[in-house]
Amino acid sequence: MTEAAATIEAKKHGLRQGQDGAWTLALVLHPNDVPNWLLTAPMGQRLAVVVAALEEEAPPPPEKPKERKRFEELPLSQQCAFRCADKAFQKWIKCRSEPDTAWHVRHVCRIESRSELDTDERAATIWRKMDLCFLSETGRVTEQR
Repeated sequence: MTEAAATIEAKKHGLRQGQDGAWTLALVLHPNDVPNWLLTAPMGQRLAVVVAALEEEAPPPPEKPKERKRFEELPLSQQCAFRCADKAFQKWIKCRSEPDTAWHVRHVCRIESRSELDTDERAATIWRKMDLCFLSETGRVTEQR
């Protein structure tokens, strides 16, 4: 036996028995796993082979879909962020972009950050009224929320 040896992972590709009773085992190897000495070994080279079944890797469990909250269940700061990105809201508020719309809302609500809508009740009340006016005037709501 020579010094050349390698541990490689392979997939069974075929197994057949010839007329003489000898078995032929065909394996598929990844190109990076084939040792150079095996590539240059002559046909008919005898090899010592140890074979063991590997457990298949279990596929990762499917991701549990995130439970989406209804718009009304989101914090006011998130509701406001969604509204500011809404082209219809931008048009209604007469702004041309999301940043301009966000600035306008902050100015009207007298806050520096939309996150304050979650803690400042006065600003939250102003925002709720503004949002309700938008929904009413654009026909998106017909009753009080």
